[in-house]
Amino acid sequence: MAAALLCALGASGVAAQGQPVVESLEVVFWPEFDSQAMLVIYRISLADTTELPALVSVPIPADVGAPHAVAVSDNEGSLFITPFSSEEAGDWVIITLQASTSEARVEYYAELEVEGSLRNFTFDWPGGLDVGEFSYEFQQPVGSEEPTIEPTPDAEGPGLYGLNYYSGSMGGLNADSTAHIQLSYVREQSGLTVDLIQQVPPLSRPETTEGETADLSVILTWLGVGLVGVLIIIGGFMLVRFWRAREPTTRQRRRQRPKKRPHLEDHIDAATVFCHACGRQAGASDRYCRSCGAQLRR
Repeated sequence: MAAALLCALGASGVAAQGQPVVESLEVVFWPEFDSQAMLVIYRISLADTTELPALVSVPIPADVGAPHAVAVSDNEGSLFITPFSSEEAGDWVIITLQASTSEARVEYYAELEVEGSLRNFTFDWPGGLDVGEFSYEFQQPVGSEEPTIEPTPDAEGPGLYGLNYYSGSMGGLNADSTAHIQLSYVREQSGLTVDLIQQVPPLSRPETTEGETADLSVILTWLGVGLVGVLIIIGGFMLVRFWRAREPTTRQRRRQRPKKRPHLEDHIDAATVFCHACGRQAGASDRYCRSCGAQLRR
């Protein structure tokens, strides 16, 4: 089978041009994710020395039909559809894509065997391609249990969408090497994972309890209110000082008070003079009575 694929690669012209070095190829299995089938994804990484753009060829089973997607990925992980061609080679189809970056992806859907609550899937890699490291990843569907994977995974843990993932490495493969992966698990429900993870309610915030750490937004709000209050007080104080500075002080008001104009009576003897002899009123400056001539008493 590997020889047939090599012949197919040569016929496609890729071998003649020189197949770029595939540094790693990870086969990803997402069962019952967005379809009642197995979503198979090839994550292809080319060597850093690869001259881009480059033509990359990988085999997919002929019975799965056309690939679901063929794309390249940029440094930020965004995917972009890329042109590709396909050529039949027995039970396989050679997908040749134009890689403008060192990361490429090929996706297709394959039939998932269902027997009651038991799910089974078998994957075979036919060879025909040198791969620096061949690995796999299995996404455990929501509501499933008892997953069995051969060869045995190297790691298990949470990942994308909060789901559990199993992964393993099968080392390097040359063009003559094949690989076999067997997957099975038990699942009573039939809903798609993509629908179920969207139905998971958001985490609710518990009621405030004694000793609970205060919400940062509440703290910032009260700090803002307090700061505004302080600024208002400072502004009022400065305004009062400003107006007081404009008003004259008591001493200044005294200095600025106009001098009192002297009254005429301040310079006139206010005592009334009468003659003791005849009783007639005399002038203020008279020394003798003008009526009887008697000397006035003062």
